[in-house]
Amino acid sequence: MLVAIAASSSAFWVSAGVTVAGLANLLVALTYVVQMLFGGVLLTLDTIPVWIRWLQYVSLFRYSIEAIVVNEVDGLYFNQTINGSSVLVPGSELLSFQGYKTSWLWYDMIGLGGLAVLFLTLTYITLRLIKKEK
Repeated sequence: MLVAIAASSSAFWVSAGVTVAGLANLLVALTYVVQMLFGGVLLTLDTIPVWIRWLQYVSLFRYSIEAIVVNEVDGLYFNQTINGSSVLVPGSELLSFQGYKTSWLWYDMIGLGGLAVLFLTLTYITLRLIKKEK
């Protein structure tokens, strides 16, 4: 639910700043692609240069994917074949291998809520700055 609210609020902010619906659609798609880049969907975060890596903290995808994966995989055991023998691997070990932290589930929820509040506040400010016709 937080993912939907945060994504909708970012789309509200972008669309509040433009007057043409087609341009708003294009800009929303562009912002989501940039968020996918810095959220770890299209690239791993280790391959992004350090000077621009801070953009991961503004990505909806980073928080949502980490929260969903930790919620689904933590506490499960997976069957993995190593050198012909079957080994049970805990989900928390697979999560740490991917760079996810199981203890950050609440931080991800707070991050999504914070981004939703940020985008809704920016939407309000953008709408207040629109010149009204008399």
